[in-house]
Amino acid sequence: MNPPVDNLKQIINNMIVAVSAGRQIQKAKDMYGKEQNSYSDSHSAQKKANIKLIADACAPFENPDFRAAITEIKKRNSQLINTNSMENAAKERSQNVIFRFNSFLESHKKDIPALGSIAGNNGHKKITLEEIKVISRELRMSPYEISPDEVWNAYLRLDKTKVKPLGDKKNPSNIISLTQYALGKADSLEPFGDTVDAKFNEWIETNKFKGKIFTQEEMIWLTMMKSHFSSFLEIQMSSFEQPPFIGLGGATHAYNVFGQDLNKILHELNEILI
Repeated sequence: MNPPVDNLKQIINNMIVAVSAGRQIQKAKDMYGKEQNSYSDSHSAQKKANIKLIADACAPFENPDFRAAITEIKKRNSQLINTNSMENAAKERSQNVIFRFNSFLESHKKDIPALGSIAGNNGHKKITLEEIKVISRELRMSPYEISPDEVWNAYLRLDKTKVKPLGDKKNPSNIISLTQYALGKADSLEPFGDTVDAKFNEWIETNKFKGKIFTQEEMIWLTMMKSHFSSFLEIQMSSFEQPPFIGLGGATHAYNVFGQDLNKILHELNEILI
């Protein structure tokens, strides 16, 4: 190339300078002043100097490799802009979903008793699956029109350090975890089943500390009871007449496994797992 150009910035600078009146005059002096003892500015000389400056500035574009490089840079920048635009749009949608969820909690904290139970503001801890379904149903109605899963994914999109993905752990009871997180009752957001698992393991360790070591068969039944609670928010004697318990002997076999401790265990699980 003539003149030599070190980088794209210099090329851009040369193109800007090419249309500068002052640079055109200086170029005209450089081109024609040497042939005369004194240089007299003329429109013709300045026009020729302008053409020469523009030609020199645009010379790199005659190189096919340079044109290909410019096209590739434009393509990458366009993709980057599109990606950033999509990310910003997704972030705005997530913020809107969370705003609607918070508005829902504020508007219904008095007329949906389960919300007070989850927040711990009404003195009651017992929450039924039907109450959970009421919350989800109301959340889907106008003006909110969002689902618990949408709210979860919105929180995840905005802060992956504090929010666990739902994965295959979609459960109506996840609305409990969402509500507690939104109200500042929990520092992180994890599927309700994970919370139940942690409380269950803590309960097992507490029993072990007290000298109660459960047998392998007892642990199988206790694990099934814990899983049942995660789905239905309770475990009762009547639960043993449902799968998977009924296939293993139902309530009768449960009593054979735990004896007189069965009712006590049911009471404790219903208290500590919520």
